[in-house]
Amino acid sequence: RFAWLNDSEIGELPGEWNWLEGDEEVLPHLPAGVHYTNGGPWFKGHEYVQYADIRRAELLHQKAGYTNTGKYAEMNWNLHQEVPHYGVTAGQHFTKIVNAAKKFECRSILDYGCGKRVFFNMLKGSRHNGDFSVREFDPCLPEFRIAPPPCDLVISIDVLEHVEPICIDSVIRHLKSLTRKAAFFTISLRESSKVLADGSNAHRLVKPFGWWKQKLAESFKVESAANVNQTGFFVLTPL
Repeated sequence: RFAWLNDSEIGELPGEWNWLEGDEEVLPHLPAGVHYTNGGPWFKGHEYVQYADIRRAELLHQKAGYTNTGKYAEMNWNLHQEVPHYGVTAGQHFTKIVNAAKKFECRSILDYGCGKRVFFNMLKGSRHNGDFSVREFDPCLPEFRIAPPPCDLVISIDVLEHVEPICIDSVIRHLKSLTRKAAFFTISLRESSKVLADGSNAHRLVKPFGWWKQKLAESFKVESAANVNQTGFFVLTPL
């Protein structure tokens, strides 16, 4: 109780550090600490209280395992800051992504490895704005590192070739756990023109098309697959 202090010496924490679910107005950002006042989402009947999706997403993230090592995440973050056109490939495949979302009747889209948010910004400025809700996740960028909830469509655009070999199985497990209806992945099959701070190539996992198709087939049903100009295109549904 801080009984050894005078009351005047005790400060006050901002309310977001003990945000009372069900008792306070929703904040414009994620609270630093959620207090499930009316019952945590681990109790029957309380599975969908405010921010329960964040807890479920974090559990999925923990089960999936590591999505990168700390050192690599830091180098990747630095590359994002130094190279303006790093992490912007999603814009090239905007129409394909929207068509996939419509084909599988998706309402929510998760951009896994969102980089510079190109897909989100293009959707916001297009005639499809309002057709889909978009969540973003990128383990190498601090502002998008919060574990995401599952979505109808998961997109991963030129991301998996950046994953460290030791982490690829856990990343694919994570992707599967987040996919409700379908997934759309593009994967570069060649080395990158960019290098990280340690002098290594930015593409950590350069594998042939067949290797990726077989690897993804361990967790997904491959609806379609194509190799176009050394980029693999995969439309998948969860097994």
